[in-house]
Amino acid sequence: MATERVLNPKQTSSFQAIIKTLFYGNNVRKVSLPECYELARKQPGVIETDHPMYKCKEMGLPTDAKVLVVNDGSILGRTAKARVLVPKMGADKGKYETILREAVYDMGSKPLIYTNAYMGLDPDCMIKVHYLTTERHAINALNVCLNFQHETPEYLEAYEKSVKLSGETDVIMIADPDWKHPDFPIGLVIIDPQHNAVAVLGLRYFGEMKKNLLTFGWTIGVRAGMVACHAGIKEFHLVEGNSSMAVFGLSGSGKSSLTNSAFHEGAIKSDQGEKVTVIHDDAFNIDMAHNKTIVLEPNLFDKTDGTETGSRDIDYWMTAMNQMVTEDANANKVIFPTDIRNRNGRAIKSREWLLNLADTGPMPNYVCYLMKDTTLPPITFISNHRLAVAMGASLATMRTSAENVAESEMNRLVFEPFANPFRVYPLTLDCERFEELFKRGAIGIILNTNKFYGSGGKEIDIPKELTLPMVVHLARGKMETENWPIYPGLMLPQKGTLSFLDPAYDEKYTPPSDIEYHRLLQKRTQQRIDFLAELTRHGEIQERFVDSVRLAMITMDDKIREMEKNQ
Repeated sequence: MATERVLNPKQTSSFQAIIKTLFYGNNVRKVSLPECYELARKQPGVIETDHPMYKCKEMGLPTDAKVLVVNDGSILGRTAKARVLVPKMGADKGKYETILREAVYDMGSKPLIYTNAYMGLDPDCMIKVHYLTTERHAINALNVCLNFQHETPEYLEAYEKSVKLSGETDVIMIADPDWKHPDFPIGLVIIDPQHNAVAVLGLRYFGEMKKNLLTFGWTIGVRAGMVACHAGIKEFHLVEGNSSMAVFGLSGSGKSSLTNSAFHEGAIKSDQGEKVTVIHDDAFNIDMAHNKTIVLEPNLFDKTDGTETGSRDIDYWMTAMNQMVTEDANANKVIFPTDIRNRNGRAIKSREWLLNLADTGPMPNYVCYLMKDTTLPPITFISNHRLAVAMGASLATMRTSAENVAESEMNRLVFEPFANPFRVYPLTLDCERFEELFKRGAIGIILNTNKFYGSGGKEIDIPKELTLPMVVHLARGKMETENWPIYPGLMLPQKGTLSFLDPAYDEKYTPPSDIEYHRLLQKRTQQRIDFLAELTRHGEIQERFVDSVRLAMITMDDKIREMEKNQ
């Protein structure tokens, strides 16, 4: 098997022991997928709609199973501030042990259920998950089974034959959404990364369960020598040949839209046999030992703000959350999914919604960082592999509706290394692994999916209608580049290269020559250096990567001084 079911008491921790022991209480019972569905259907507050659940019969569910909707309260996204890592508790470790023991004691008086699921769809990376929660919140147990790989005889057989991940125990998660504590009004997530154990307390949103489980999927992968990727990845099958592209960006950056697009605004020549294969739009590991990528989840947990009522998209749904439900003219309970009720509506849907999909794929030829930085043009090439690591470690983005943050924090530029806020291992490991990836030939690309600082400071939109066909041109290997003199290590498309997409491309998106733009670029670069320098002070990134950005800063400083002299 991939992970070990039996714990070694001499190699465990108090937190793993507290969490694991809860599974054996006389108030706990294991439930199958059909039992999960039936409990969820009857759960107070859950809405049984009249939308048929996709492929329910094939999963062993009732043939008339419907899409179930659950709506959360004030919290509609992930709560990063609730996460506490055991290795960083320090003197507070005893306090958190006491809190967890008390939480588990309270759960002992409630009916509890647990179920098994699996992360990793390849024999080289299969991770077993044990998820326990209150019967009152059975829909989250159902969602764990549907989002990840639920237990089937076929998968169990494959799992038993899979490569053993030495020293890795199964992942165990307990969750009590009704938990309350005066010191933790927003909830508490206790993560023991070394022992693959986590407790989610006082949080209902399913995305919290998903990402905290993926945290271990990535961490176990990294300990096995892989590259952890909170990203999308797809393969292009073009007349010019095949290539693979990984897309890194937080929710709301366009990652899923870019990854899941089948035709790229007509740039894919289907009549000539061209197509794309989507590996996944959110989570995978790159296994450099075997030169492949491995998907961690079989299905999609997608935002639904762009889905219209009656859309064919809903035909592929299994469950949904934070959705408006009403009756149609025939008294059917139907979903209005365009974020009318609240932000961040979501659905678990089958990847079969995609035209072509695969559970594994090649290593990426292109590593694309989605940046929401107005000083950057729509596409920039990174020619220096150390700078490519530094840019990934200081990936610039904005807060989105998928996160539980104040409105004042929304749309504020922030840095999130490799777009992965769920990392629980040293960032230095990511830097080393990505450096190796670039040394092996992967090309670093920055895609700005926001707006660009145009001539005179007038911001110009960068529409997806430009980005989608542009990346196909990139995958064809036909994009000629030239040095960006102001930024050593970065390159821009040659003049005229992208005029076939937009005749005014060069006029709109060529970095302007005015001093105001250069000062803004200087300011943003300094922010990047400050962020990276702070990471070096904490031992999270090596100096050699930061120096690649400092070199660009020297060039900018010289250029601005020259411009000031000529004013």
